[in-house]
Amino acid sequence: MEVDDRVDRVHVFNNNITMTISRNSYLENDQRKLLRMNMAEWGDNRPFGSGDPCFKDSCYFISSAEIGKTWARNRATCQGKGGDLVSIETEEEWDFINNQIQKKCIGQPNEWHIGLKKGNNGWKWVNGKPLTISKWQVTHGEPSGDGDVAVMSKDYPPLKKGLFNDLRDNIWRAYICEIPKAT
Repeated sequence: MEVDDRVDRVHVFNNNITMTISRNSYLENDQRKLLRMNMAEWGDNRPFGSGDPCFKDSCYFISSAEIGKTWARNRATCQGKGGDLVSIETEEEWDFINNQIQKKCIGQPNEWHIGLKKGNNGWKWVNGKPLTISKWQVTHGEPSGDGDVAVMSKDYPPLKKGLFNDLRDNIWRAYICEIPKAT
């Protein structure tokens, strides 16, 4: 076999590998899109709260990172399902939510938008109630003033769990929805 024939065979082989990889990448992208669409509809399109963790009078949907968006879009998603971004009003509720997010791993950053927003009179929950628990990442100077919405972090700063950080509202994150239990 001559050198030119071997070179041609290598080119054909490389092209076949490239086409196979491209085809598989295309399928993986389609599968990812389908997964995201299904997740955007909350898995099996079940009613909100069915199978989600509940505490007292509320149930919570804790999203994955793949379907997270901006704070406003995440809030609209929660409202579209009859809820809102979570308002964490007590230490007990914070403990419950913190325990739930410790079971999750969404990659870095392990943060979820919550229903805490800065207004003219300071930080308030989306349900209109004032912030009464202090869970800011104070060792990192939070709230730092660089944002007007908040996230809850799984494990930041290191060795701390469930603390809040302020972010700009256009940063994409996962989210936590809260909806009243059906009576």
